[in-house]
Amino acid sequence: VKDVSEQYHDKMVKSSKGLSFTLIIQSAIAGIVFTVIHLCSAWFVYTKSMSVGDFILMSGYIVSLMAPFNALAASFSDLKKNHLALREGLDILGTEQENDEILSQENISPILEVNSYKSPYSSDLLSFSVNQRDIILLTGESGKGKTTLIHSIVGLNVNFSGSIALYGCDVKKLSPSSISKSISFVQQEPTIFTGTVRDNLLYGIEGSVEDARLLSILDGVCLSGLNNSDPLDYHVGQKGNKLSGGEKRRLAIARAVIRDLPLMVLDEPTAGLDYDTEQSVMAYLSNLNCAILLISHSHNIHSYCTN
Repeated sequence: VKDVSEQYHDKMVKSSKGLSFTLIIQSAIAGIVFTVIHLCSAWFVYTKSMSVGDFILMSGYIVSLMAPFNALAASFSDLKKNHLALREGLDILGTEQENDEILSQENISPILEVNSYKSPYSSDLLSFSVNQRDIILLTGESGKGKTTLIHSIVGLNVNFSGSIALYGCDVKKLSPSSISKSISFVQQEPTIFTGTVRDNLLYGIEGSVEDARLLSILDGVCLSGLNNSDPLDYHVGQKGNKLSGGEKRRLAIARAVIRDLPLMVLDEPTAGLDYDTEQSVMAYLSNLNCAILLISHSHNIHSYCTN
């Protein structure tokens, strides 16, 4: 992805240089024409062949005539950029797909192992492991690289020192799509899709899921009260604008639970929740048959964590 981005940037810069040169020539020609016409008009006014009012009127006409050419130049600039982006996008779609290595999840422990990991924001070395049904809590001051660590674990960041292994495989050698088949990741600001609660819960889920299971999970994350007795058909609005921040996170957690993967990685899952709701959600998560790695600044969830 980085190489593609750099190639596109280089082509965009090269294209912009050529386009800038063309626009400079156009501006120079337009300026010369505008100046010559105004000098001629000023001469006619001086010789009293034209009135001052006619001169002002002619100047207005000239400006009006040049406006469409300026708009056309701006449109041409956007068209050039969009054409380049489309061409590069088609090239990407035509490239060979990355190989998805299938991770063996049988009889391999730990699920996740982090050794001597060093964040670019801290000098501390971090080592820990996550086994089946562990609930591991990462705490610390803001800005110390906790979210960066999570991004490294799920394959979104490969620029780190130390090692991270998922089922014994180096995550740097795994594609993000391979990692996503073993890890459910809920970001601090999760993506909510326009549509119903059911639409959001089943997004990306292969096969069918019975409503009874969906309702049970919603009850576990304290969202069964949405739309009174019919939460699944509740429309969450444009990108979830009918939901609070805490409701968005819990809906994303519910979507992760439905995937039923060995490891869930949660970034501030209980932020913005009152004490009782936070305790209910953590009690539900602690009874799931999966391992959980979470970041939180809450002091009320330590009792649910194994480490």
